[in-house]
Formats: sequence, C-alpha cells, structure tokens
Amino acid sequence: MKKILILSISAILCMTSVIAQNRKTDRVNETKKEKTEQKQKSKKIIDSIKNKKYEISVTSASPMSGKTIHLNYPYYLKVSNDSAYVELPYFGVAYSAPYGGGEGGVKARNKYENYKLDIDKKDKYKITFNIRGNEDFFRIFIDIWPSSGRAYIYVQSNNKQGISYNGDILLQ
Repeated sequence: MKKILILSISAILCMTSVIAQNRKTDRVNETKKEKTEQKQKSKKIIDSIKNKKYEISVTSASPMSGKTIHLNYPYYLKVSNDSAYVELPYFGVAYSAPYGGGEGGVKARNKYENYKLDIDKKDKYKITFNIRGNEDFFRIFIDIWPSSGRAYIYVQSNNKQGISYNGDILLQ
C-alpha cells in the first residue's frame, strides 16, 4: 500500500513538472513570436516613412496653454509621395482669423515644401516640412518611434499659437 502511494505521488510530481516545463516553453515561444511580429511591424513603418507613404491617426491634442484633450474623431496627418493631407483640430489662441471664422483647425491638402528626414541615435525618425493650407501656412515637426508605432506632431502656424498631437502610425 505504501509503495502504491509513493509511486502515485511520484507520478503526479513528474507529470506536474512536465506540464510546467511545457507551459514555460509555450511562453518563450509566444514571446519570440511577438518579438518577430514587432520587428516586422517596425520594418514596415520604417519602409513607409522612407517611401513617404504613411498616415498618423491622432488620438490627443495638447494646446500650449491648457490640458491634453483626448480625441475620438478620426483626425489624421497623411503623407503621400510629394503631398500631405492634414486634418487636425485646433485648441488655443488664434492671432488672426479669416472673416466668418473660416475652416477652423489645422487643415491643408497640398504639396509640401522643405521635407527633411533625420534619424537620431535612438531610432527616432524626425520629419519636418512646410505646407500651405487655404487660410494659413504651417510648419510641421513629426517624431516617430517605429518600435512602438507612436508619433508626436508639433504644428507651428503663422496665425495661431503652436499645438502638439500624439497618435499612432497606421500601416497601409
């Protein structure tokens, strides 16, 4: 009876250790798979930046004077070849406004000027360009982190106080 009890306890312990080892192996494989997928996503983001074909979906706006505002409407900044499409809200001080209020926000659909791409030591992609909207001229500064897919945008305007945005890169 003692032998049967000892044998069954030993068998249960062995089975438990085998199951635990299999779970650990599964977790390691999942982590490797996630890292591989992240590297592939990062490479796609880098390729889209270098090819000047990317879109940033904006999730929050931070005016110079005020709190961060979370956005749920699909605001975006899109670069496609030699043009940029900017549809962003504006919260802040306007130094001058067109008669009747105008379009509002930061809006431009035009060819950009002075496009510049730099890569810093920490794999952050820094992009700057100028674009003319119907009512204003904008200087756009973008920081993109391909490893996380996050982006930061800062917009300087001739007629408005600066404003920053945070968002995510959309893969096409």
